Amino acid sequence: MISFTWTASANGGSAVQHYSVYTDYGLGSGSFFLLKGIETLTSYTTTMVLSPGTTYQFYVTATNSVGTGAPSSILSILAAKVPDAPVGPYNNAAVTSGY
Repeated sequence: MISFTWTASANGGSAVQHYSVYTDYGLGSGSFFLLKGIETLTSYTTTMVLSPGTTYQFYVTATNSVGTGAPSSILSILAAKVPDAPVGPYNNAAVTSGY
């Protein structure tokens, strides 16, 4: 699950009716798809299943009675993954004699 927020945009003289959230679904292809079309809040939490170690990108647009404004900057988020393997163990053990 990924959660993010944004700041309400200037409305351009007509109240913002809704925000639209777009994502690349982690494809990294430069293509974006509508994820949520009618969002009235300035926050969003995904419900999509995430692939560990995949980078997901998002942007948001605002729409008023005149039309849809320019997209926000792109947000890139790396989904958590299991940790890498530890390095080692090393053969630096010391053996001591009890005599």
